[in-house]
Amino acid sequence: MKKAGWDCNRHYEILTSGTIPYFDRLDQASQYTLSLLPKSLLYAAQKLEGVNRSDMSIDRSKFNIEQYYLLLHRLLYYAKHRLTTEKIVEYILKTIEYPLKISKQQHSILYIAHRQADYMKDFMLHGFTKIFEDNLHVYQPPRYLYQYSLNKMWSNDETKNYYNHKLYGFGYGYKLCLKAYSHLYERDHQESSNEKSIENKIKEKKYSLIVFGSILREHRFYSLVKDYYEQSKVVLIDGEDEGQDNRRKDFLNHGIYFLREIPDDCRLIL
Repeated sequence: MKKAGWDCNRHYEILTSGTIPYFDRLDQASQYTLSLLPKSLLYAAQKLEGVNRSDMSIDRSKFNIEQYYLLLHRLLYYAKHRLTTEKIVEYILKTIEYPLKISKQQHSILYIAHRQADYMKDFMLHGFTKIFEDNLHVYQPPRYLYQYSLNKMWSNDETKNYYNHKLYGFGYGYKLCLKAYSHLYERDHQESSNEKSIENKIKEKKYSLIVFGSILREHRFYSLVKDYYEQSKVVLIDGEDEGQDNRRKDFLNHGIYFLREIPDDCRLIL
């Protein structure tokens, strides 16, 4: 169901665990929110005979398990080919017409992150890393994606003290998702300490693409980027819950804006 916003990590966790979510009141979502979810399949699952929304039960004498498995297979196929982090990033790159097929040496992506847990920022960073690997340079790489000890039971206070902030669910579902790229964390952590060098590379247009992984939470270098880069080479990702934020008016002016919660009346977000 909708909580602080319609789109949420739990939907994808349910899908990729091999289960169909019953998305309550999905028909009340705006036209463009959840636009990448296969809504028609989710509606079909809700209408399976024997599924009772009123008391949240399933009448197994009426429930057609074969029909359920058919829908589940279609949903899992869709999720695998459309909803992984890499596929979402490919969707972003296709939307901005970024030339993926140029030689590897011509890719040099700057991903501006922040060090606090943030599902959208973290999962998009995972997708960009899987595609571009060492050609992706991350400003403020979040350590928990690369390094997280599994040799102890962490407490909330311990994770907060170690990472300087709280990790939702102790990092369940996202911690260590980039452990194979720990060497890039060390490189990017060192590069992040030299902001002057990053500024010079922006001025010299050394980067082929600049991505703001959470534009409202971290927009370091944005004023410089908009002076040196054309709009099609700047990606702005906004993964916030529903609500207005006047800063969006400024950010919309330069960059291709990808918004998580899109109301039918866009004045509601500005």
